[in-house]
Amino acid sequence: MPDETFSAMRCLRCKSTLDRSGREPHRYECPTCKQHYLLVMQLVPVDSDDRLLEEAHAERHPGTE
Repeated sequence: MPDETFSAMRCLRCKSTLDRSGREPHRYECPTCKQHYLLVMQLVPVDSDDRLLEEAHAERHPGTE
């Protein structure tokens, strides 16, 4: 059972958490009202943000290699 507080995919009719239907990898189904959904990914260009490209720096603690 998926975590209700973490799930981002919910049914538009009854707001239940969607489950995979088992028929196709991109098909989801609402266990409550049986509505089917097809997962579609859309790539949208965005403006470059140099802050996202910065590398994270961490300080080394004594005793770590």
